[in-house]
Amino acid sequence: MSSEIFQALVKNKIEVLKRSFDTSKEIFWDKKTKRLIHAGEYGEYGEYREKAVIDLLKLFIPQNFKISEGFIITSAGDVSTQCDIIIYDPSYCPKIADTEHQKFFPVECVVAIGEIKSEISGTSSLVEILEKLSKIKK
Repeated sequence: MSSEIFQALVKNKIEVLKRSFDTSKEIFWDKKTKRLIHAGEYGEYGEYREKAVIDLLKLFIPQNFKISEGFIITSAGDVSTQCDIIIYDPSYCPKIADTEHQKFFPVECVVAIGEIKSEISGTSSLVEILEKLSKIKK
């Protein structure tokens, strides 16, 4: 019985995720040019999708972990590129926010990272994403 409930919850979250991607594309997509409308000005486009992915991921991670977006920092002063998904252990170390509300996470508390993309246009695009994640992992 419990596995049926979990499967139903996952299925529902996946449907919400699909609708979120479809809706965000309808809102921010120019059908004539087949491009995002002023992509740099629409932070909501990415945030909308990221929140749907985060809601799905929350079903699978332990409750003592949290999910956010931001940058990973090291004690040596290295700072990662922006990460769409950072799964971290808040009891192990703090999240640091600057005056622009950008979030920085000490590498010691980070459990996992991820990227959220509407589309992956081919092998080279996938390789680029994996290389970015690999550099952050280093």
